[in-house]
Order: sequence, then structure tokens, then C-alpha cells
Amino acid sequence: AANALVNAAAPPNNCAAGAAKSQAAMVNFFGSGSRSGLVKRGDAKAHTPLVDRGIDESARESTTASSTAQVSSNTGSADLKYTKFKIAGMPGEKHAVFVPDTFTLTVPVLTQICTAMGKRMPSMLLSGVGSVCHPARLTTPELRACPALQQLVAEARSSLGLPEIPEGRELDREAVACGCCGGGGAVPVGESEIYGESLDQTVAEIANQVLEKKIASMISTVANAAYRSNVWTLSGPKLSSFEIFLQQCIENEETSVFRLVLGHVQDRSYMESDLSRHLLKQLFESSQVMSANVVDHFQPVVLPSDLWNKAKSRSNAEFSEHGWDYWSFENADHPSFRGHPLTQWPWPHGDLFFLFYREEKVVGTTTLDVDWEYRTPRRLDMDAILFTSENFAPVAQLFIGGRDPLIKRQLLTSVKLAKPLMLLDNTPFVPKQVSLLMECISRAWERNGLADCRPFFSDKASVKGSATSQELLRALDPTKILKHIELGYDTAAMDVEEKLTLSDIIGLLDLAQRRPQAFREGVCILDPLANDQASVAPKLMQVFYSHLSSGKEAVSANARHRSLVLSAWSLHLGIARREREMLRAATASAATIGAVVLVTTFLAVFMVHLHLQEDITAYLPQMDIEIIFTPLETMCFLSICLLVLPFSAGILAILQNYQRHPQKWANLHLASSQLVCAIYKFLGSVEPYDSDPFTNQQTFEAATRDILDHLVAHGLPEDEFPHEDQPEAVQVWNDARALQEQINYDLYGIAPSGWLCRRVQRRVALLRGLGIDWPWESLLADGQEPRDPAGMLTTEDYVELRMEPLRKRYGEWLRSNRRMRLLLDIAFAVALSAGAGLGACGLSLWIPVALSVATMMSGLGNWLVPAEALTAVNQGFMALTDLDLQWQGSDIQENRSEVNKRRIISATENNALAIAMTLSRATWFPIDSQARWEGGIQVPGCKSTSSRAVGTNNTPTFAESQPSVREATVQPMFAPTPVLPR
Repeated sequence: AANALVNAAAPPNNCAAGAAKSQAAMVNFFGSGSRSGLVKRGDAKAHTPLVDRGIDESARESTTASSTAQVSSNTGSADLKYTKFKIAGMPGEKHAVFVPDTFTLTVPVLTQICTAMGKRMPSMLLSGVGSVCHPARLTTPELRACPALQQLVAEARSSLGLPEIPEGRELDREAVACGCCGGGGAVPVGESEIYGESLDQTVAEIANQVLEKKIASMISTVANAAYRSNVWTLSGPKLSSFEIFLQQCIENEETSVFRLVLGHVQDRSYMESDLSRHLLKQLFESSQVMSANVVDHFQPVVLPSDLWNKAKSRSNAEFSEHGWDYWSFENADHPSFRGHPLTQWPWPHGDLFFLFYREEKVVGTTTLDVDWEYRTPRRLDMDAILFTSENFAPVAQLFIGGRDPLIKRQLLTSVKLAKPLMLLDNTPFVPKQVSLLMECISRAWERNGLADCRPFFSDKASVKGSATSQELLRALDPTKILKHIELGYDTAAMDVEEKLTLSDIIGLLDLAQRRPQAFREGVCILDPLANDQASVAPKLMQVFYSHLSSGKEAVSANARHRSLVLSAWSLHLGIARREREMLRAATASAATIGAVVLVTTFLAVFMVHLHLQEDITAYLPQMDIEIIFTPLETMCFLSICLLVLPFSAGILAILQNYQRHPQKWANLHLASSQLVCAIYKFLGSVEPYDSDPFTNQQTFEAATRDILDHLVAHGLPEDEFPHEDQPEAVQVWNDARALQEQINYDLYGIAPSGWLCRRVQRRVALLRGLGIDWPWESLLADGQEPRDPAGMLTTEDYVELRMEPLRKRYGEWLRSNRRMRLLLDIAFAVALSAGAGLGACGLSLWIPVALSVATMMSGLGNWLVPAEALTAVNQGFMALTDLDLQWQGSDIQENRSEVNKRRIISATENNALAIAMTLSRATWFPIDSQARWEGGIQVPGCKSTSSRAVGTNNTPTFAESQPSVREATVQPMFAPTPVLPR
């Protein structure tokens, strides 16, 4: 294999690098004019045009009646025009839409275009950013000298029979500088004399070839993830290596993805070629006004492929000699760039082309026609194209290494704007530097974050063993990170504008601290040299749908937002504490009254029993006295008890009615559930909190105030509960972990870790921070980093923090209360059986005692585990189980959609609120004639006070469902038993 590579390594004429000729198995990826490769092109059937795949049939059916409707720009110029074409020697049919360059494509027009073609609007656009370096010339001497590629270079030397690098000596730039991109540097002393310079060039060529195949495999993984996510690729007038690698994968039938291409018909670069100008004129003259009917019945126009055939295209000397096997340029500033087919026509392997054109008015008429004399101000001018990508779909960018001073600026801008981006690691220049930086930042979110980040800590940083990711990021030293980047990749040969500076690193670290979610979900590092490239597919899917959860961190960081949410949680915790106190008091009062009644019944029956006993005679022989008495005469204490106990039971009943512990507990329980429902709807931006942030905050503040007013109206002092007017209530819960543990305990019964467990966890975290790692330490680890209870929620966050714990809580409640209900029913049956047995044995006098025990068991059962509560919780548990099954069975696109998030949050909170109403047996009903009940939830009418105050508020608050204090004392009303939605 090494000899074959050496024989194939002869460079072409006038080619300093010559690596492309050494690749005998290079894929034939440019249609006609390319030399034949070992991988043959598939037939036409294998390359079915992508526009015929995944057609949205519902869109087709919806446009059947209006299939002849034109897609108009509504700008006073000509309608949008459409043509379908093929290029000879290239598989697949292509669609072109001609758009006047004075018209901006809006969302409705783009939707019409997609509907006419039977395609869904893309969920995202994927654009490649980088140079247009040839795929076989990606490595540079600096890249081959970096640690990540040293093993690859060592294997290449070994395959050629070259000696191994001595242990302890790294492959420096001089040891690998040769060949393709870096020019011929010096080889190790003596090797050039023994083996010759061609062998050293072959080492670089092998590295290029292996890296090319690795990158092509990674691009195939990216394209497959994009296809599953309904992501289209976007190519502009300026191309990058991404389009070339992607075409290789498609022709190898490794992947399939829909490709969108932008271009200007009168681009200065296109108009310089007669072939290109002729092809564009032919396309435009064959176009028709676009409609669904035209798209369906248009006969494709076949274009000649002379422009891409090296035997017929003479505008570029390198292309005429080497074709697609080699080109020396990397950017538009290179002299060999002009005249190449890559610059003379839009990317020919697209599926949908948006071709913009300049119009002119025909002399003597009012019609408009193409101005073929017009030229754009610059070659490959993207500014002449009025296409806003964000109007079509969010744009993700994939950065591939290459020498282009604009790559760094584009990358930093994308990070600042929180755009989804992917970095192809181990490709030269800026992507390699930023990949090293992102690797340092991402260590803060790893399991052993403290130990991994310790080499980059500032000398003054003091980090504890249980430090959070935010604390780790704040402790990082930008200077040490910059030194790490310089050690990982030699930047000596780079221009100043291409290098990462200390200010760039400081800015990115600051962004990572302020928007950690954007970095964790929106930035993906792709290492083509990784052994398991399939493992990056879940990360790619997360990046492709990261735009659905973007924009949440900026709202969460708002001081007013955090203050409102933390105040609401503080109010909830105060209500939950009082609720537990009231529940204990009510349960103790009911149990005490029942016990007193039971003891009174027993004593009364016992007194009757004694009264029926015969007289007892006692003889005292010493005094010769005989005493005759009845047993009742000796039980004066029992008589006193029978006088005191019924009186005590009456006093307890009066006190219970006066204190109203059950009613207060019911109000507190329902208020707590109502407040939690409002908090999660507010954090999830669910109706009525789906407006702008300021209106949402006003609505949420009004709902919280209404709940507090309702509690005050029912005799619960306001000073017992912290609220937004008390800033100290917010400061108490600055510790996110402590607040989350308390919330989990109050809502789901999840007890926080004990004192001893927390100490062991801190010791384990400290040992991990020192680099000590044991297999069993994961059992004692803290677990994942706590989420911010005041942060905005994505669907995944809500399912993890709310729906799943609530479903488990309902399951545990059902199991424990069913056991309790079973025990009480058994005790009730045993008491009745004992009463029947007493009657059968002639002890009928004691039957009231057995009946009293049975009555007490029945009362406790109705108080502790009412039958309707079991039914409600069971239905709620089944409803949440259905939601969980739907969540698990849906793809990531559906799960992350805004509609699905609102559906899940609304259904879960409505179920939770309906169960709370059933358990508390709510004793109020709305007096508003416009109010109604939906799924057990009171929905206010249009005359709601809260709604008039702050806008439409569909949150069921207590102010809307509770009469005034005077009206409530006159005629209380009872709420119906709620019906849980499934």
C-alpha cells in the first residue's frame, strides 16, 4: 500500500503541492469533465431528485383547488418566475425561482413557494463557512505538527518505512513541513539525503488523504442529522469546502439533504463568461410565472455541461489542465481564482435556486425585462441579493478551516448573536484555535469539571470542591487558556487578524458565563479524527433545534423577572409550611374527637354492664361483718369520666369549627397549587403569559397578589407569608441548590440529602478536584448541577423538573394511600365482624363499642383517603403517563416545538390543579356569570377584574373565583368535583 501511494504521489506540472494526484480513490464529485475514480457514479434511479422525497402531501392537497394561483411578489414588477432544469451528466432535476433584486422574499411568499413545490418550510438552514481550499489540501505544516495529528503523521511515516520519531521528541513544524499548503520546509537532518524529499511529501499526502476521508465521513453524519431534522443547506455565491465535501457524500450515496442555492443572474463574475451568460439566459427564457400547476407539469430544460468540462472550458488555466483534481486557490484574492467554474455559476448541485435579477423598462412599453448589461458592483456579491435568511428559517453555520481573514469575524459574531454553530476540529487556522478554546470552556460542565479546569485556574482563584459551572468559568484565567491554544496550534504563520487574541478569549468567557445554555446546546465541536463519529448525532440534533429554546436566558437574567419568580417561590414555601401545620392540626383534632367519642362509648357500655351485675357480698371474719354492695357503687371515677368526656368532645368540636383548620388547610392547599401552576406557566411562556416580557410580568404579579388577597380574606394574616414587597425573602434563596431541594420536598416529597451525605459528597468532590478518581465515587457524587428555579423553561427542562417528578409523586401517593385505605377497610370489616360475633355470643351489650370502632375507621378513611381523591389522582397519573409516552415517542423537532411545550405545560398544570381541588374539596365557586369550568379548571370570563387590569388573564386565580368577604359569609357555594382531562 505504501508503494502504491508513493507511485501515485507524482505532483502535476506547476504544482508545488501535488497532493491531489496522489489520491487514486478520489470521488468523482463534479459531474462531467471529472476523471473517473474508483467510486462510480450511481445511475439516475439511485439519484432520485430530492424535491420528490418527503413531499408534504397535506400541502399538496390544500393547494389542489388553487393550483393555478400565481406566486406573486406584489411589488409592481413581474411575478416570480419558475423553471425546472437538468445539467447534462449531473443527476437529478433542479428548480429555479427568478426573483427581482428589488424585492425581499418574505415569509408568506417563501411559504407559497414551498407549498407549490410540495415541500415543508425548513426548520433550519445550514451554511458552510470557510475557504474553498481543495479537499486534498486541507492540512498545513502547523496542523500536522499539533498533538492531535501527530499520531496520524507517525502512522503515515510507519506505512512508508520511515523510522519512528524518538520517544520524548515531538513532531515539530520542521519535521512535517512539506507538500501541499505550507511550502517545502526543512526535513529532519539526514532524512532528506536517505529517503529523498518525495517520501517526505508523501507523508503529507497520506495525512491529507486520511483527513479528507475523515472529514467526508463527519460531513455525512452532519448531513444525515440535517435530513432527519428537515434542515436545508444554504449556499451563496461564495462557496466553501463544505459544499464540496457534501457533494462527495451525496454521490457516494452516503447521505441525502435538500440544498438551497442563492445567486444573482447578473453577477459580475458570472457575466465574464460567455458560457455562463448563455446558460443563465437560456434558463430565464424558459421560465414561466410560478404556480403549483406550473411546477407539476413543467418539462425540465436540459443545460449543457460545457462550463464544468475541462476539455471545453478554457477560462481558467488550472482547470483546463487539472480539472477538478487540483486547484491552488483558497480565497478570492488568489490569482487563479478568477475564471474557475466554481466562480462562474451558482453551485450547480443545488436542488432549489433563488436567482435574483435586475430589471429594466422596455423602451416604448410599460413592461419590464432583464437588464443583461447590468453588473453587480463586486464579484460574487452577496449584498446584491435581497435575501434575509432568518425570514426563511434560523441559520446554523459550520466552520471549516481555511485561510480567510473574515472567518474569525464571522465566528465571533455568530457566538455573540447566539447562533447555532459547529466547528470542524483539526482543520487549520481559526476553527482549530476556537475548538481548543471551546474545549477549555466545556470542561466546566463535565462530571470532573474541577479537576479538568484546574490547570487553567487563575492564581488568585479559590474554588471549593462543590463549585458550580459558573464558579469554574469565573475562575478561568484567559492568559493560561491563550497559552494552551498556542501550544495546541502554532499560530506563527497566521496573519494578525486571524489569530485569537486575549480580548477575544475574555469576551467569549464572559458570554459563556452569561449564556451557558447557548454554549452548551448551540455550539458543537466536531472532531473528524474521533473513533466514534456516530456519537455526535445526538449533539447535532440538539444544535439543529437549539433555536427553539434560544432567547430564554436573556429573559431569565432580567432582575425584575428573577425578583418576581423568587418572591413567588418564597410565597409558595411559606404557604406550604402553613399548609402542613394546618393539616397536622386538623388531623389531630379529628383524631382526638374520634378517640374521645370512642372512649365515651366504651365507658358508657361498661357502666351499663356493671349496673347489670349482681350484688357482691364481702365477709370480714376478723370483725364478723358481712358487706353487700354493687360494682357500680365502686366506680365513681367512671361517672366523672362520663360527665367530662362528652363535654370535652363538644368543646373540641366547637374549637374545630371556630379555628376552621380543615377550611384553612383547603384554602392553603389550593392556593399553593394555584401559585405553582402560575409560576410554571410564567416560566414556560404559556397563556396567559405568552405576550411580551413586561406584560407577562404584570400579569404574573397580579395573579400572585390575587392569591395573597384570597388567603387574607379567609383569615390567614398576610405577614405570615413573604411576598414581593419583602426583598429579604428573595435574598434567602440565592442558593439555587437549596431552593430546588426545598421545592422538591414540598411538591414531590423528595427529601434533601442528610448532613452526613452532604459532607461525604463534598469530600468526594474535593478528591475529584485533585484528580483522584474511583469507580464507586459516582454513587456519592452530587449529581447534575442544579438548575436555576427562576430560569425560563424549555420543554426538556419542564419534563425533567416538573412532569416526571409529579408523575412519580402521584404514583407513590396512590400506592401508599391504597395501602392505608386497605388497612382502614380491613379494620372497619373486623369491627363489624366483632359486633356480629358479640351478638351471636349473647354479648349484645358490647355491640355499640364495635360499631363505634367501625364508625371511627370509616371517618378516618373519608378524611385521610377519600374515594374521590383516589379516582382523581389515578386519572391524573394516567394522564401524565400518556403525556410521558407521547413525549418519549416523538422526535426532537416535535418535542422542542412551542406548540408542544404549551400543550404539555397546560395539560400537566391543569391536571395538578384539578387534583388539588379534589383533595382540598374547594368550598368556593365563581360568581362571575361569564366564568366557566374546563377540565376541572375555572376559566375567568371577559369581565374579570384581573383581566381588565393587566390584559387578558386566563390563569385561574382566586380573586376571580372567590366572592367578596361579605358575600362569602352570607352564602358560601361549593365547587363541583373536577373532571380530569385525558
